[in-house]
Amino acid sequence: MGKRRIACNFKEWEVNTSMRVYGIRSLGEFHIKKGFSARLEIESMNTPVRVPPKQDYTHREWVWGAMAGIKKDYHISKSLRGNAQVLYNLFDPNYKSPYTDRMNMRIGLEYKMPKKKPGKV
Repeated sequence: MGKRRIACNFKEWEVNTSMRVYGIRSLGEFHIKKGFSARLEIESMNTPVRVPPKQDYTHREWVWGAMAGIKKDYHISKSLRGNAQVLYNLFDPNYKSPYTDRMNMRIGLEYKMPKKKPGKV
């Protein structure tokens, strides 16, 4: 299933649809214990790019990045799982990353769809 990113401005309570970001990501995880994992990601994202000194977004570009950090998986219910990740942006050439800070936090939810029984539609 695909991932979605939504740009939110919590100070003004608005969603910015022009700030969509998409791309490819490859990752590796190493299980530590009790739902904790070390995580490394390499990605290439198509993102609006800021141009100094005004920091206005002028065009879109494919930007490479790398993030490393820790992830915690947890169960909410029988069919609902969650995760929280704290990642540090290791690679930000020319300061074009779509992430405004080096330290990032992500949260996620996964819903396990029940399997259909054979013969039923």
